Amino acid sequence: MNDRQIKVLLISRKWPPAVGGMETYSWEISQELAKMPGIALHTRVLPGRKDGRPPAPIAIAWFFVKTAHHLLVSRNRYDVVHFGDMVQIGLACVSRWRSPKTRTVIALHGLDVIYGRRSGLLPRIYRAYLALARRRSCIDCFIANSRNTAKLLEEQGFSPVAVVPLGVRLQDAVNQLPIEPISEDRFVLFFGRVFRRKGPRWFAENVLPLLPSDLKLTVVGTVWDADDGTYLSQNPRVNMPGAFPVDFDRDQFDAMKRKAVAMVMPNVRNQDGNDVEGFGLTALEAADHGAPLVAADLEGIRDAVRDGETGYLVPAEDAQAWAAKLTELLNWSAEQRIQFAANAGKALREHYSWARVAADTVVIYENIRNAQ
Repeated sequence: MNDRQIKVLLISRKWPPAVGGMETYSWEISQELAKMPGIALHTRVLPGRKDGRPPAPIAIAWFFVKTAHHLLVSRNRYDVVHFGDMVQIGLACVSRWRSPKTRTVIALHGLDVIYGRRSGLLPRIYRAYLALARRRSCIDCFIANSRNTAKLLEEQGFSPVAVVPLGVRLQDAVNQLPIEPISEDRFVLFFGRVFRRKGPRWFAENVLPLLPSDLKLTVVGTVWDADDGTYLSQNPRVNMPGAFPVDFDRDQFDAMKRKAVAMVMPNVRNQDGNDVEGFGLTALEAADHGAPLVAADLEGIRDAVRDGETGYLVPAEDAQAWAAKLTELLNWSAEQRIQFAANAGKALREHYSWARVAADTVVIYENIRNAQ
């Protein structure tokens, strides 16, 4: 790295206490970048609501207005402006027009790339918005969170693209694992928003009936699809204790992960191609707490799971394959669980730390700055 610090402005409309992958990305990379001696980090962020929801639309609109004004009056103040998601590409064009010497990067998460494929007025406006931004060439590098997100981006004509898989805040979970095989109140844990693509209803309908009758599915998350929520709440083999962080503190939720027979990410394919799992941070959080993970082998999840090390990839929507893998995990001994946790922790430290994410991102900053 050059001796001169890189002055970076991170702009994000996705920020805690709102809950989600984009919020986690913005928060965690800001924490790591701030530690790096070669980086002088500044931030402009919009916190979410206390109940974990994103800000109200009026708050988002006002944030964009204020941020655009800041970029207009900050002529060439920064070396790099790092935008948190594709929706902010218009702000990148403001930055490029006002500060042509400032380099720009933008983080891509999956859905923000393909939202324009949906039907309706807003997706149509979004398509036109991205088309205009693409013609203006406002971005020096697009940072995709997975190979799948990069592929979606390149299909729409955006370049150059760099892939930087996400990370996890590592914990010492191995010593907290149960020392005996789980034999009472056995459950598998689903964590995430409750709607079709995430797959909790598909799992309850198709996989649970193939497993021992005492095994339950615990669903922790916000209900986005009312029909799926109603079905799950009425299924006697499903527990829905609430959503994190509204109904649990961090210690309670972490303990739940450690006690689970496994965590599951039973994502199903989106037939319309208008929704996608960009990466899947839940996969890293499962491994970080020693919980075996079973995840659908599709989309960005493939970059979030090292099959056989941090979890297990099984064919999406193949109930027999899911049941076979979970039956195997049900028969694990305490020693096997502890060994899995140790191996998963090692793989996480090597491949999925936020420090690695930040370091890879700084390499991109350096490359685009030196290319001027």
